[in-house]
Amino acid sequence: MNAHTPTSDMVNQLKSLTIDGADRAPMQAASSSSRGKKFPWKAMVLTGMVAALGASAWYNDVDPTAIYNDIFAQTEAVVEAPVVTATAAPVQLDIARPAVVVPVVAPSVVGSGYVLADRETSVTPDVSGRLIALHVAIGDAVQQGDVIAVLNSDAAAADLRIMQANFAMAQARETVAVAALAQARADVEMKTTLAERGNLAPVAVNEARLTVQRLEGDLAVAQQATAIADLDVAKQQDILDLHVVTAPFSGVVIARNLNEGDIATSGLQGETAGIVTLIDPTALTVEVDVAENNLSSLSVGQKALVSLDAWPNQSFEAQVITIAPKASIQRGTVQVRLSFETPPLGVFANMAAKVTFTAPLSTTENL
Repeated sequence: MNAHTPTSDMVNQLKSLTIDGADRAPMQAASSSSRGKKFPWKAMVLTGMVAALGASAWYNDVDPTAIYNDIFAQTEAVVEAPVVTATAAPVQLDIARPAVVVPVVAPSVVGSGYVLADRETSVTPDVSGRLIALHVAIGDAVQQGDVIAVLNSDAAAADLRIMQANFAMAQARETVAVAALAQARADVEMKTTLAERGNLAPVAVNEARLTVQRLEGDLAVAQQATAIADLDVAKQQDILDLHVVTAPFSGVVIARNLNEGDIATSGLQGETAGIVTLIDPTALTVEVDVAENNLSSLSVGQKALVSLDAWPNQSFEAQVITIAPKASIQRGTVQVRLSFETPPLGVFANMAAKVTFTAPLSTTENL
């Protein structure tokens, strides 16, 4: 047998197939990528050995059994060497997180307008006359029923005295009618007694009874005249009282349009500036124009913040009380009126106002 035998060559070639160190790393990676499956190295090595055994026996004319035993003994450790298998990385489970409802604030809706007084009136008398007294000035606070002004009432007072005299005359006539009727009834009783005794003709009794009926009619007329005269007096007294102008509600005087000596015109005779202008400072509202494309974001009762030019560093809480059911064709806006949560001090009618509406919505998101 030659010194350089096929057996030793075969063994060297098989050793070169050993998997260790850095050469094993690619296989480990492949094993990991194939989810931990082992490659059939032992089967492949044995198959190669059998093929090599037959070829060597034929080429060198040697006993194949001896070659096989030699190869098998030297390669047993290589084939049986443990193959290190990489452990697969833990599987990351994508577990859906629970849905959470979070508040989402819609874009703010802004409107601009003015502060208005819900209770504002121009105080005018119900009768015309010359002002002889004016008891208030701008800024004065008044209570309901307080005297604001007094008109000249000389003519009305004279008329009242006439009405009172007429009433007295009616009462006197009524008193005379009552006395005449009483006398007539007494006369009927007397004549009836005389007629029953035969001392008086029955026709006299009938005449006395007719007189009673006539006097009863006169008394009824006198009583009606007295009642009418009494109503005239009461009416004229009311007219006289109208010459004293009082506050229709508690408030603050914001304008004085007339002075003492001026003629105050009755509001019943047409539009007039009135004597003074009165507002209720506890009944202030804000009226703003809002673009009609924002109407879907507004509702009655919605909260808002009011900013005033006069108080730039403050904001006042308010809420929507009315939304006008009509849009402006020219401006494309809708009027919205708001009331203050608490009537603020130092806020006056006709102040410029800016209102910011916020509409909190809800949406579902996966956090």
